[in-house]
Amino acid sequence: MAYQSDTVFHSSGAPVIYGDEDFKSNVNFALEYLKNNYPDSYSSVNHWITEIRPTEKYTCINNLGICYVDEEDISASYVWLAGVLIHEAKHTGDDNTYFLDKEYSHEISERRAIYEQAAFLADANGWSEEDKIIWAESCLDSKFWITIPAEYGETI
Repeated sequence: MAYQSDTVFHSSGAPVIYGDEDFKSNVNFALEYLKNNYPDSYSSVNHWITEIRPTEKYTCINNLGICYVDEEDISASYVWLAGVLIHEAKHTGDDNTYFLDKEYSHEISERRAIYEQAAFLADANGWSEEDKIIWAESCLDSKFWITIPAEYGETI
């Protein structure tokens, strides 16, 4: 069965993209890939991400849907970048829906976003279910949500 986003979404316009032409081009290519191949994810990204901006720190999103993408993610493959956008949209979607009646934790938030990203990457890259779980759990084992803000500060 093909990957399908479980993030709740509503129709809205595409995010405003800031940055130089290479940044905009890479984001637009990833969005076009989603639009043509994963329309539910494309709709989710367009609903939950309002702006996409470059950052010198680390990729993240706030509750208003302003997504900051670092150089490592923007210069990776369009499939990787599409997965990153799915991951960040999942955060904002969850913050505005899932966590309204559930206790929030960074670990649960990241687990949900990582597994959404992993499901997409597995489908796009032909990974097995085992490969998907290994990738997701290795990301979660790093506890990056703790170490990244400590390195860069709590906010962009």
